[in-house]
Amino acid sequence: MSAEEAARLRVEDVITPESLQEQPLAWDRLRAGETVRSVRGIRLASGATIRVELSARMLPDGRVLGIARDLSERNALEEQLRQAQKMEAVGSLTGGIAHDLNNMLTAVLGSAELLRQDLPADRPELHQELAELTAAAGRSAAMVKKLLSFARRAPVALEPVDVGDTIAELLGTLQRLLPPALHLELEREAGPLVALSNASALEQVVLNLVTNARDAMPQGGRVAIRLRAEAVAVPPPGFGAAPGSYAILEVQDEGVGMDPATLERVFEPFFTTKATGRGSGLGLAVAYGLVRQHRGFIAISSARGKGTTVRVGLPLRNDLEPREPQPDERALPRGHETILLVDDEPAVRALASRSLRRLGYTVIEAPDGVEGVVRWREHGGEVGLVLTDIVMPRMDGRQLAAAIRSEAPEMPVVLMTGYDPEALPASPDGYPILLKPWTPVALAEAVRDALDGKSQAGRVASPAR
Repeated sequence: MSAEEAARLRVEDVITPESLQEQPLAWDRLRAGETVRSVRGIRLASGATIRVELSARMLPDGRVLGIARDLSERNALEEQLRQAQKMEAVGSLTGGIAHDLNNMLTAVLGSAELLRQDLPADRPELHQELAELTAAAGRSAAMVKKLLSFARRAPVALEPVDVGDTIAELLGTLQRLLPPALHLELEREAGPLVALSNASALEQVVLNLVTNARDAMPQGGRVAIRLRAEAVAVPPPGFGAAPGSYAILEVQDEGVGMDPATLERVFEPFFTTKATGRGSGLGLAVAYGLVRQHRGFIAISSARGKGTTVRVGLPLRNDLEPREPQPDERALPRGHETILLVDDEPAVRALASRSLRRLGYTVIEAPDGVEGVVRWREHGGEVGLVLTDIVMPRMDGRQLAAAIRSEAPEMPVVLMTGYDPEALPASPDGYPILLKPWTPVALAEAVRDALDGKSQAGRVASPAR
């Protein structure tokens, strides 16, 4: 557009009708000689519309001189800031939720383990039911951990995993997620599909995809899971995936499908088309983050009324042997010492007390740090170790440990927490930390190591899986 053409334009030719309707021009202020600033939508010569910050004043000849500053970059930065603030908020929220869930899962997993120890060997059907219960609770614990990993972008530990075997073992749980009107099929190639992966992360990805497929088919239908090896010459951009051989996982449904506008936003955190209370909008965002950490890729094809297919690729490593999970049949280390146990969650406290007493220990219980100090003053000469939750009302676990260490500097201390330890305030105390949900095996080993002086400063004991 030439300068002459621009000079002949009317205000209404530049500012969009919607913007004028929302905010009519302040002609009185302009005629009075004021400079009027506003945010407007304007039309470019190309026909595109952008948002600008407009500064306008009236010239002596009655024409209006306007200077517009494109707000596209600023709006993009503001959106990134809002997204960062949103993620910070969800990180804080999930930390609190994880604490409560991990306390409950500790009680479930620990009680199941104690029950397994008492079950007679000639009741295989009960052992099988208990194994399924434990596996489901373990997967729930892993989901909480992965959600925390997503919130803080922590890397997941990768190891050789047979993708086909992992998903086949998950099939029973997946089928129970689906109503009777939905049929789940698994098609897989013969032979191993070994990828450098994380079994619990892979399970979470599949669970999220199958759950989405279920919600897209309220009237029923078929969900197909397909696994195969495939040479990928040009992986989708944005994941850091390199050309090569991939284990391809496809989840296909016959549901309502998505339009192009929805497809563009499916990986955004908190974006969901489900009714309130039916979805968090985090499922595909978490899957995206986990697949990216695998140096793999994820792609979605969908159309309204034609269903959805999600395609996940994980780099193949068939030159590696997948790690075989070993059942933990070790004899639990025992002891005779007295342990001061402090936790504000009654179910966790009862489980820990029961587990330790089975191993020969004497246990003195307290529901918080203040009561813990009282019990210490009453039985200090008997106590051989302090086992305490970190986050408690009135006095937290580190304050309790400091109070006891001021009187008994060599007293062994083991801290427990259901929070992400990286989200807790840094502490120079160097106490070993036992993550919830723990199993009686992890508890027994953490306690015995601390009593025997084998704990490493600040070591985090492996949680239940």
